[in-house]
Amino acid sequence: MGLIDVSNESKIKLPDIRKGRRDREKIVNIISQTEYEKVYFHMDACESMYAEIIRFLRETGLRAEELAIKPADINGKTLNVRRVIKRQPFEVKDVNGKVSYKSKLVASNYMKSKAAYRSIPLSKKAMQAIKCFENWKKENHISSEYIFCTKTGGLSEQRNILRAFHSACESVGVEKRGLHSLRKLFCKTLRKLPTDWEKVRRIMGHTSVKVTINYYYALNNDDIEDIADSLSVDQ
Repeated sequence: MGLIDVSNESKIKLPDIRKGRRDREKIVNIISQTEYEKVYFHMDACESMYAEIIRFLRETGLRAEELAIKPADINGKTLNVRRVIKRQPFEVKDVNGKVSYKSKLVASNYMKSKAAYRSIPLSKKAMQAIKCFENWKKENHISSEYIFCTKTGGLSEQRNILRAFHSACESVGVEKRGLHSLRKLFCKTLRKLPTDWEKVRRIMGHTSVKVTINYYYALNNDDIEDIADSLSVDQ
């Protein structure tokens, strides 16, 4: 990257506003392990039905729309990701024959890419999240073909999960993050294990290793503090 010639202001190219907005969104979508734990334990203490969904997303790196999981998708300690939640529009006619459009959530077998069809290892915490949610369904007499569902047994809606997540963030003094921040945190956890980039890419469901590397190198405050500590070590 070259130096900016400040002797001639006309040579200075101002950053694109839209690009700057995208960059800010990337920063907001990063969460540290400490911040995640504050949010999760608050939701758990409040007995929120979304607490275990948040924990499962963090422990698997799933996209929120990939929560259409059935018991048959789990084979031992492995989760096979095979479907995605989509919003399907449909027509509604009133008594006068006027047509309006509504939508409903459906589970689709058509994923965003071939790489999205994948198998994910389930950690003990991920299995615990499933068990806790199943217990919650039993206590509330909820029947559903899906592991994670709503109080009526339907598919979990991303915006409702995000709303609960944001509410918990505000309660514990953590800046609001997107649900994708949990996926990025999971990616960092994977890379700390004795594995290579290609295996991480396959588990994340990315189309290329480049995307996976970008996930990992999105620095947050914890990373910066670790680097500072390393620089302070006497040579």
